[in-house]
Amino acid sequence: MRCGVPHCWLVVPLAAAILYGGTPAIASEAAVTSPAPPPPPLGAPLPLPPGASGPLVLPSPPPAQKPRQPAAPIEPGHLDVPHIALLLPLNSGTFGRHAEAVKNGFLAAARVQGRTSLPLRVYSVDDDPRHIAEAYRKVLAAGAYLVVGPLTRDGVTVIADGPVPVPTLALNVPESGTRLPANLYMLSLHIEAEARQVARLAYQEGRRNAMTVKADTPLMRRIHQAFVEEFSRLGGAHVAEYAYTTDPAGLSRIKQAAGLEVADMAFLALDFPRARLARPYLDPLALYATSQVHPGSAGPLAGFDLAGVRFLDMPWVLQPDHPAVMVYPPSGYRDALDLERFYALGIDAFRIAQELASGKTHVSLDGRDECIPNRRRRTRVDHRDRSPVNRRGDPAEDLAAAFLERRGLKIVARNYRCRFGEIDLIAESGTALVFVEVRARKSEDFGGAAGSITAAQRRRLVAAARHYLGAGGRDRPCRFDVVLMRGEPPEIEWIADAFGEDGARR
Repeated sequence: MRCGVPHCWLVVPLAAAILYGGTPAIASEAAVTSPAPPPPPLGAPLPLPPGASGPLVLPSPPPAQKPRQPAAPIEPGHLDVPHIALLLPLNSGTFGRHAEAVKNGFLAAARVQGRTSLPLRVYSVDDDPRHIAEAYRKVLAAGAYLVVGPLTRDGVTVIADGPVPVPTLALNVPESGTRLPANLYMLSLHIEAEARQVARLAYQEGRRNAMTVKADTPLMRRIHQAFVEEFSRLGGAHVAEYAYTTDPAGLSRIKQAAGLEVADMAFLALDFPRARLARPYLDPLALYATSQVHPGSAGPLAGFDLAGVRFLDMPWVLQPDHPAVMVYPPSGYRDALDLERFYALGIDAFRIAQELASGKTHVSLDGRDECIPNRRRRTRVDHRDRSPVNRRGDPAEDLAAAFLERRGLKIVARNYRCRFGEIDLIAESGTALVFVEVRARKSEDFGGAAGSITAAQRRRLVAAARHYLGAGGRDRPCRFDVVLMRGEPPEIEWIADAFGEDGARR
């Protein structure tokens, strides 16, 4: 097999696993309820609109008051029991799959909790704003104590323009300039908010002069606009802008500009295929992008050209082995990254809805107690290299190294460490790199040495190997071996090609 690295991801784990992402599938090029207006010309830095700094926007808590009563019926009918209503465009041909992913995540979180403070009811609607407004009134009339939804931007805007008598957790943001009623809360995958966060990350890391490369699509223009506005607001300079092109002459101009030492960074308002093509022309600049460049399930070598790009994405995508993620069942959307993110959005929507239903203005998720308006969390992904640490001292590793050398392998590194974990031995066997895990047990209790290597540990070893490959610009055949030692004195068993790059045993 050939094992490569799309990115040398350095994940900063978070105690709280608010699983936000940046892919705006509900406001993407393929899924819009109305044509996106062209962005205004970029001039002087523009102040951010209130609430635009993060995906979850809540008003100041009202003074203490008696518990809310369900809203009075707007239409004749029997007042139903108080409940939490999930209002989603499940009947929409455009947004139905995304709504289904949110619903599945919401209900999965409810099943994990086992008991809810109020009954849950799912209400299906299409994406017509008038129908959403009508459905919202009917939900209130049915006794909803708290509403989660709508999911589309047009739907949130029409709800914000009317009365909001009960707490309503919208899953998108309204059009700019829309007033925010006191009971309207927002949790979203807002791509402009992510682009602004990338701008802050770059500025915090000392970048002051940015050139940008953008694709000429509505989505990428919005991403570019948000980044430039925020970077300029912070005090940075937007020194040059280049349109994405596949023309050799255009790419040559981008390469020339990157080498002029005027800019100290480049922002890519591009998706994965375009960023992959443009990346080699941007050395030696520090590179930043949004989660649009994430290669998803394209394979370990698909994004190798993006090594060095910093972007933001959610822990659900980047840290599937994190305890706060593993408590929930997998989504089943492994080949559809945008649906993965909406599934995670549904999980968080349920968790926050439970807190809002109890009247809290602070939430405690995964051991962290924070004010709800500050619940904006993303995982930072960084590609800065780390050097291997070569040290001796572990007797089992010494024995394993000597054993492999006697069989023709050449040890090139020991105890390579990165944020993903540690590789005991790295060897060469002909043209192939061999990543070796050494395990020693004195007995076969609890599975012995072989049984001590879990699936999660195998995945971490693969991630560390990808980091090693990317850190040195290596792209060569590789495999994963295991050296097991049992008993005293040790009996050595060498398992070549013990598992693959997906962590699955051979």
